[in-house]
Amino acid sequence: MNVLFEHPFAVVGFILAILYAWSILGRRHEVAQAWGTKRIIRTFGPNALVVILVLAASAGLKQNLPRVDFGMFYSSALLLKQEPQHLYDPQRQTDYLHAVTGLAGEKHYLPFAYPPFVAFLFAPLTALSFRSAYFAMLGINIALLVFMLWWLSSRLCHSRDQVAALVISASAMLPLYGVLVLGHLSFVGVLLLSLFVTDMMSPRKWRVGLWTGLMLYKPILFPVPLLMLLWKKQWRALAVFLGVAFGLLLFCFYLVGWDGLYANATMLLVMTNDYLLPRTQSLRGMVFAAGLGTSAWIVLVCITLLCLWIAVLRARDQRWVLGGAMIAVMLVPPYLQFHDLTIGLVGIAIALSIMSTVSDRTRNCLFLIALVPPALVLAGSRDHPIFPIM
Repeated sequence: MNVLFEHPFAVVGFILAILYAWSILGRRHEVAQAWGTKRIIRTFGPNALVVILVLAASAGLKQNLPRVDFGMFYSSALLLKQEPQHLYDPQRQTDYLHAVTGLAGEKHYLPFAYPPFVAFLFAPLTALSFRSAYFAMLGINIALLVFMLWWLSSRLCHSRDQVAALVISASAMLPLYGVLVLGHLSFVGVLLLSLFVTDMMSPRKWRVGLWTGLMLYKPILFPVPLLMLLWKKQWRALAVFLGVAFGLLLFCFYLVGWDGLYANATMLLVMTNDYLLPRTQSLRGMVFAAGLGTSAWIVLVCITLLCLWIAVLRARDQRWVLGGAMIAVMLVPPYLQFHDLTIGLVGIAIALSIMSTVSDRTRNCLFLIALVPPALVLAGSRDHPIFPIM
C-alpha cells in the first residue's frame, strides 16, 4: 500500500473513488446539504476520475518515451527491412532497439514474438523518426478506440443509458490508457472481437471467418472463436478462416522463410512459459500464483469451458452464447498481459445489450468494477492476476 500513497495521482483518485462509492448508495439524507454534495459527486465524479487516470497514465511520459513498448514494434520493423533473416534473433533485436531508443545501457525486457506480418505492418512508420512514429501510432490507436466504441454502441446498445454505461466503463479502464501510452496493438484485437460478435448475430456469418483469421496476429485470441465456428457448424466461415490463415502463412514464409517461422514459434513458446507466465492475467496466472503446474491449469481450463458450455447450452438468445465466448477468451489463454484486458469491453457491451434498461446503480457498479485494475496496480499488484480475481 506504500506505493499507493506515494503516487500523488493515486491519492486523489483513491479519495475520489471512495467519495463516488459513497455517493451512489442511494440513501436520501435529511440534510439538504449532504444530499446536494452527493449529487455533485455523482455528476462530476466519473469525469474527475477519468482525468486522474489520464494524468497518471501520462505521468513521466517525456523521460520514459524511449522505454515504451512501441520501440519493440518500430525497431523490429527496421530489422525486418534490413535483416529479415535475423528478425527473431534476440541479440539483433536488442541492438536495433538500442539504436532506435538510444538506451544502450538497458536491456529491453520484451522481445518481439509477434508473427512477421505484424512487423511488416509497422514498416511504413519507419519512414518517420521514432518520436514522430510514436505519436502517429497514438493517433491510430485513438482512431481505433473511437471507431470500436461507436461500432459496439451502434450494433449492441439500444438506449442512451447503455451507451453511457459502455463509455464510462471504457474510460475507467487503466489498461486502455496503457495501450495508448505504450503504443500497443491491443485495440486491434478488441476491434476484431467486436466485428466477430456483431457478425455472428447477422445473416452474413461468413465474415466471422475473416475476423478469426486476422486474430492470428495475436495467437491467443483465435482458438475460442474457432471452436465456436466448429460448434455452430459455420463451414463457410471456417473455409474463409483457413484461406486467410494459409495466405498469412505464405506471406510470413515470404518475409522470413521457414527458419524464421520456426524461430518465431520457439520464441513465443519460451516467452509464454518464462517471462509472460508470472504476469499473465488469465487462469494460468492464478494457477502459477498458487504454486501449481501446467496440469492443474489444463484441468481448470477444461472445467471452465465445460461450465460455460452448460450455462449457454440452452440459451435462446445468441448474445448469451457470445458473452460466454468472450469470458472464455479472457480466462483460458496461456498468457494474457495487462494491456490485453481491454478486450473485456466486448463482454461489457454484450452484457449491456442483454439488459432492457440500465439503472444508475448498474452503471455505477460497472464503473467501480472497472476501477479495480487501476487500484490494484497502483497498490503494487501489477504482476498478479487481476481479471480472474474480478
